[in-house]
Amino acid sequence: MEIKRNQFLFLGMLLILIGAHFRVIETAHLNPEVSNALARQVGHPLASVNSAATSLTADNKSPYRHPINIPNRLGWLFASVGIIFVLHAITVKPK
Repeated sequence: MEIKRNQFLFLGMLLILIGAHFRVIETAHLNPEVSNALARQVGHPLASVNSAATSLTADNKSPYRHPINIPNRLGWLFASVGIIFVLHAITVKPK
């Protein structure tokens, strides 16, 4: 399957938007369910504390929300690759 000019353009624009999104967002916080599942997988000591605390309280929500710091270079990476795809789509001769 050959990738056509408009597909390169679409992919490039999508990557530029993803890169801009990563540049705007500095930190993402996981919801409590995913944070607890991740802590149990890794064997983090907060997993046992959170499971004991949720069994003692009425609600099943854990106050712990794991933050993920997104590096700046990730946004620049996606934007750069997207610009390369857009430039390639512009320079390719249409068939």
